[in-house]
Amino acid sequence: MEPTTDDVLISNSPTRRRVWKWAAIIAGAATITAVAVLAASGVIYAGVKAPAQRVAVQTVVCGDEIIDRYNQLSLSVPLNPAAQQNLSRIVKDITAKGDYAKDPTCQAILWWNAMQSRDAAEMKKALNSLKNLRNDGLYVDNNLMNTFSIPSMNSLTEEASGGSLGGDETN
Repeated sequence: MEPTTDDVLISNSPTRRRVWKWAAIIAGAATITAVAVLAASGVIYAGVKAPAQRVAVQTVVCGDEIIDRYNQLSLSVPLNPAAQQNLSRIVKDITAKGDYAKDPTCQAILWWNAMQSRDAAEMKKALNSLKNLRNDGLYVDNNLMNTFSIPSMNSLTEEASGGSLGGDETN
């Protein structure tokens, strides 16, 4: 009786075992390499945390380049026309990037720009974003010069809007 196709596929020949063995080794090595690359790049993390600790993943859109440009401005109120033009360019660069709403440093710069132009609506928008990000455990980069506390920003935003912000006045 001749073997059927099913018998040949099921057979346990040494060649077939060798092929499967090498396939498993290659797949395992590829998986280990992929996990190592992702861990090294910070995409995945394995660690231990206490139950009370929160994991906060910060999106960095406004990094060192934007912070350096912002810090070089003359940050007196009001800005001179050249500094205001440079600040407007920085804001344009920020808003052209994706995920800037998730970066508290970007929001602080946007708030400062809105304060300079006395745009109360934009001040409120940036301030509310900053409060939400702070509640998520995300904070402005401490290399950013001329930052304000949330209560100070509340007061200045309220002053610009000519009334109460409603809600959280001190935080």
